[in-house]
Amino acid sequence: MDLDPRRPSEDVSPVLADEETSPPAEGYLFLSTRGSMRALERREQAAARIREATCPMPQLGPRLEGQPVRTTHFRQLPGIHSAERCRVEAEMW
Repeated sequence: MDLDPRRPSEDVSPVLADEETSPPAEGYLFLSTRGSMRALERREQAAARIREATCPMPQLGPRLEGQPVRTTHFRQLPGIHSAERCRVEAEMW
């Protein structure tokens, strides 16, 4: 943004589409490029982690692109008797 010291005001627009588009009726406006830059850095880092499948949910990239995702199926184990569960829980505490 190029600021012209001869102009008494500047036109501003929101960075994100869902941000409020009009400033408050009273108060001051401060230009903060550092916050926007940091948000963009975080967004780029998140996109890289998704692309490289190093995020906590490695199947997120293919899922977002509508590709099939390999899932792991666990076999169902029979439950334990309630008396056995009570004994185990009692040993834990």
